[in-house]
Amino acid sequence: MFSRIISSSSVATTTHVTSGLALFFCLYAFCCAGNDSTGELKFLAVGCGPYKQMEQAWLEDCIALENSRDQGEFFVHLGDLIPGGKSAPPSYYEKIALTLRRSEMPGFIVPGDNEWNDQVDPDNAWEVWS
Repeated sequence: MFSRIISSSSVATTTHVTSGLALFFCLYAFCCAGNDSTGELKFLAVGCGPYKQMEQAWLEDCIALENSRDQGEFFVHLGDLIPGGKSAPPSYYEKIALTLRRSEMPGFIVPGDNEWNDQVDPDNAWEVWS
């Protein structure tokens, strides 16, 4: 389904993808409502970065802390892994992916406009995510 929605780089497509992912997270939260005794759903949400080495270390620390607490149901990165107006080689994404894979929670990434729509060639930029 998403592959058909994501075939163009229009703002409308971004809205559809964002809406679809929001619906997915709501359904996930409803179906997998965390703590049975309290009905709470705990998760980690981060976004915008890591742009610098210090932010990379912070993200690693956050994931390690959440792993030690063992409280979250999932984590989501809300996009903008790279600064606006910049491009990044695949190795940059691989480094972040390695960090995010250290999480013991299921993880989701919502690509941001910096990774996709704000690139010189949005369709080519999307190939990183396909």
